[in-house]
Amino acid sequence: MATLTERERQVVVLLGRGMAPKQIARALNTRPATVRQQLFQARQKAGCSNTVELAVKVAIESKTT
Repeated sequence: MATLTERERQVVVLLGRGMAPKQIARALNTRPATVRQQLFQARQKAGCSNTVELAVKVAIESKTT
C-alpha cells in the first residue's frame, strides 16, 4: 500500500469513515469525479476489486504500522 499517493490515502481513509464520494470531495475541496478517479487508482494499486475491500485493507494496514 506504500504506492498510494498521499491524496489517495486521504480519500480512502475518509471513505473508511463512512463518507460518500460527494462528501469526500467537499471535505477535500475537489470534485466528486476526481475522488472517484482517485478511488479507482487506489483500488488498482492495492489489487482490490471494490472500494469496501480497499477500505478494509487500508484500515488493517494502518493498525499494523
